[in-house]
Amino acid sequence: MISLMISMLIGLLVSLFAINAYLDSKSATLFHLAFSVANENARFATSDLRRFLVMTGRNINPGDDVFILTSSDDAEPTIIDGTGTSSSRITIAYSTGYTCSGSLVDNTTTRLRLDVQASVNNQSELYCTTLDVNGNGIRQSLVEGIEYLEFIYGIDTDSDGYANKYLDAAAVTSSNQWNSVVTIRAELLASSGNVRPGTISMPQQPSSYQIGAHSFTHADARKFYRRAGTTIALRNLNAMIK
Repeated sequence: MISLMISMLIGLLVSLFAINAYLDSKSATLFHLAFSVANENARFATSDLRRFLVMTGRNINPGDDVFILTSSDDAEPTIIDGTGTSSSRITIAYSTGYTCSGSLVDNTTTRLRLDVQASVNNQSELYCTTLDVNGNGIRQSLVEGIEYLEFIYGIDTDSDGYANKYLDAAAVTSSNQWNSVVTIRAELLASSGNVRPGTISMPQQPSSYQIGAHSFTHADARKFYRRAGTTIALRNLNAMIK
């Protein structure tokens, strides 16, 4: 009888160890998946931002707008700054390149907007919108899991072609320096989106991240986060904003 009880106890302990090993393995798998997804989202987002923003001003006629600030025919604000709770938005003009959907633009002035908005699934995503003459367009999702985005603008103050300082859009406008912008700096916070390992299997993460000039506090500690940024040199500018 005693030997049977000992055997049962040993079997129970082995089962408990096996269950614990399984749970640890599952937690590790979820963490590594979240880590991978967050890194991929950050990489895809910075790649897409570079792909579109490098077209800024390409083959625009001298004197035409390159950065679309405000216009009576636009349905909503065109360039706005991040606030720490809401992301930046940028709208650019070019006449050679591609639309958000990849259609060829050939010698036709085109406006393109990039921003972060909530999707129908309440997930923050990086969106691209090709605008018509009335400022309307159908937004297209580029990358999921982009929680926050800020743009700042590199100003060339000595006409050597290189940025000497970076300002947000409001400061560029107030100092009337849009014609001196030579680079755009994009900084973002990507997440693992719907992949949530949970707080138990996650390493300690900051509750907020410094993105550009603001501190952004995320709302879901179960996600994995990755901060990223890229600087785009505007080699195609051959026009100045009015």
